[in-house]
Amino acid sequence: MINSFFRSLIISILLSLINLNAFGQDQFNFNITEVEILESGNIYNGYKRGTITTNDGLIITADRFKYNKTLNILNTYGDVIIFDKIENSSIFSQKATYIKNEEKISTEGDSKAIDENGITITADKLKYDKIQNIVNAYGNVQINNPLKDYTISAEEATYLKNEEKIFSKGITKAIVKSRYIIDSEDVVYLVNDNILRSKKNTFINDQRANYYYLDKFNFNINNEILKGDNVKVVTNFGLQQSDQMYLTNAIINFKDRSFTAGNTEIRADKKMFDDINNDPRLKGVSSKGEGNRTTVKKGVFTSCSDNPECPPWHIKAQKIVHDKEKKQLIYDNAILKVYNVPILYFPKFFHPDPTVKRQSGFLRPQLNDSSILGSSLYVPYFQVLSDNKDITWRPTVFNVMGLSSSSASDKIHMLQTEYRQKNEYSSFIADVGIMHGYKSQLAIDDKNTQTHFFANFKKDLNYDNFLTSTLSASLYKVNNDSYLKIFDSSLSQTPLNPVNKNILSSHVSLVLDTNNYNFDMGVKAQENLKDKRNSDRYSYQLPHYNFSKNFYLESLPGLFNFDSDGNNELRDTNVFSTSINNNLNFQSNSYTSKNGFSNNFKAYYSNTNVIAKKHPTLKNSPTVRFDNIYEFVSSWPLSKKTLNYKNLLVPKVSYRINPNGMDDLSGSSRRVDASTIFNIDRLGTGGTFEDGQSLTLGVNYTKANLQNTDQRFDYSLATVLRNKKSDKIPVSSTLNETKSNIFGSFKNTFSENFSIDYDFAVDNNFKKVPYNSVKTKFSINNFVTEFNFVEENSSTNDTNTLSNTTSFLLDDKNSFSFKTRRNRKINLTEYYDLVYEYKNDCLIAGVKFRKTYYEDRELKPKEDLLFTLTLVPLTTYEHRADSLDFK
Repeated sequence: MINSFFRSLIISILLSLINLNAFGQDQFNFNITEVEILESGNIYNGYKRGTITTNDGLIITADRFKYNKTLNILNTYGDVIIFDKIENSSIFSQKATYIKNEEKISTEGDSKAIDENGITITADKLKYDKIQNIVNAYGNVQINNPLKDYTISAEEATYLKNEEKIFSKGITKAIVKSRYIIDSEDVVYLVNDNILRSKKNTFINDQRANYYYLDKFNFNINNEILKGDNVKVVTNFGLQQSDQMYLTNAIINFKDRSFTAGNTEIRADKKMFDDINNDPRLKGVSSKGEGNRTTVKKGVFTSCSDNPECPPWHIKAQKIVHDKEKKQLIYDNAILKVYNVPILYFPKFFHPDPTVKRQSGFLRPQLNDSSILGSSLYVPYFQVLSDNKDITWRPTVFNVMGLSSSSASDKIHMLQTEYRQKNEYSSFIADVGIMHGYKSQLAIDDKNTQTHFFANFKKDLNYDNFLTSTLSASLYKVNNDSYLKIFDSSLSQTPLNPVNKNILSSHVSLVLDTNNYNFDMGVKAQENLKDKRNSDRYSYQLPHYNFSKNFYLESLPGLFNFDSDGNNELRDTNVFSTSINNNLNFQSNSYTSKNGFSNNFKAYYSNTNVIAKKHPTLKNSPTVRFDNIYEFVSSWPLSKKTLNYKNLLVPKVSYRINPNGMDDLSGSSRRVDASTIFNIDRLGTGGTFEDGQSLTLGVNYTKANLQNTDQRFDYSLATVLRNKKSDKIPVSSTLNETKSNIFGSFKNTFSENFSIDYDFAVDNNFKKVPYNSVKTKFSINNFVTEFNFVEENSSTNDTNTLSNTTSFLLDDKNSFSFKTRRNRKINLTEYYDLVYEYKNDCLIAGVKFRKTYYEDRELKPKEDLLFTLTLVPLTTYEHRADSLDFK
């Protein structure tokens, strides 16, 4: 037994130390450590890592081998490496089978193949046909070439080495130049030409926020040229504004950002013109891009929503050029059409594209019509002077329709200029306008030039220890009192347009704010343009100031506020006054008693210092006055909550005492209502406090529907009791009496369709109602109407007016609206406004009938029939079809 064991061991060792020719000279040569021979020499098992070579250049290294001599098949296991010296390629795997008679190699498990071109193929399985020189890969396939910088991923791929062609089956992803991400199907890659292509739907991401969708594509990787059919390009994908381009076929050069394409459609972001219903788009028969310029031939542009019918308006041009460097849109031979009817022709014009906020070019034109000036065309031009400076030129051409209410309107010329400068800590804007050819009826000479000058300056001083430190200045000037009203349509284009058309105010002011106090000071000049003689039209405050500070004292539980203001005023040529007012106010913390009463105490102290000259109400000698008033306030909130409603009842009482009296304001016009009755300055007297002692009683009741927030009921009632009558409190307020009027308000929102607001004042004998104000709103479906009735019968006011606003939506595009107000005291209707309007996302057209009874010097009462047209975002036009002067 022992001799037999040693005999077998010696034979095995001898076999492992020699090169064994397993099957002729052209088959396998084993160089291994240990071999087991079975089945009469037909099965060879190799153990411990070794190498097998063939005479045709294969070197196979593995941990274990199994060779079937009868089938001529070699199986290898464990860190298998197959190197082909002739092809200079390698295969790596955990398991490989070599069918020698067919010259085929298959692998399983973490397989990888590398050829002489640097192409690496990894997959779950590989099949290599040596005769056909074909590699098939299956499962998690990735083909990579670091030299040419591409990676192809798929579930199945084939490499035809003789043709140097790789093609995948099914869903495929490719990453090219470490930038282009391509998602497609059944992709073909030509290795020598370095071209990637597919006839299936493809998605490409250039990682510059641009996405490309194609029906088929051909991508030359060396030249970075993409060819495709039915191309959809999405720019700024996922960003705030994203545009889309549709091309029937296209050649795109990613290197120089050029392209050529057939039928083209460019769709801009729907929010470009601040209306999500817009569909701004440009269509053309072809397009071409070179660097920063894109040209669309035979283009048509509109911003209207996309629908099968023709758009309400569009611009058709022989050529449209988008210059991305200058950020301009340039049109050649353009025609503006409204519902396919030609309206205007432009041989050539340009304007900034919608992507920029500052770019030289023409801005949106506007057509206007005036009963005084006639029809006009406003064509602004925006010019960038530098990074922080720009200017807008606004020339206006009159009598553009050939019709005018003035025979001289064709001689009127107007130029308005707005200059802007923005620095790091300051800004300046100025608006200058000159109109030549219009002679005001108020002019006392032959001058026919009208001018205005508006300017505003603001600077952040950046003072240390100040939250705000700002210096500002403004200057307003016109040479005709009616200027602001006559040229209102032109002035509406500037942010400096005065809100009050009768007052021009100029100033210089300094504002300083900290956590502890607020301070502002300055000088102010005002010009009254209405009913003022030249000598009395100006008033000046030289200077004025205001200081305010909040603070606490530990000894007193509450908040203190100190403020001081003063001004030095000159008005009506020689009326002079100087005043300084100092105020110290205290409000205690609220205290709630055990019974639920909420109480607090307030004290107000005022010091007034005045000196005047030729003033109608103030003394010429210095006047020093000290005023104070004290107030105790108590309320008792009562709340009740049910399943459907929350009820809140709040009785409230305020006791006030002024030990020093007040100025005589008995003849002043003042009105108090339920909303202001508990204010400390409910009479609006400013520096003087309400006279004597008073007790204010009030109650507020609120009922809110918890299930329906549209339903709510509010009711307030209040009155003032005084220990004795005052002869200094304004008589119109009735607070001078021992028993004032009873002030109330009633508001009931019955539902989202109907609400009513009622404010009133009734005398304490319930015999007279000095004040009534009723507001109602009723809506049902597309019909909405509002009425407002105001009646006041007091010693200083006697008014009675009724106004109505009604609108009716015929459908989502057509509507009627009506406005009127009637003065019932003089039995006269003040105005009528009747409007029909057609509106969609890009066009607004309307007819307005307007009848006014307002008269102000050169502005006369009129009956006007107006036609209006707005093309979004191009222009707005309003034309007066008829004008009838009152006789």
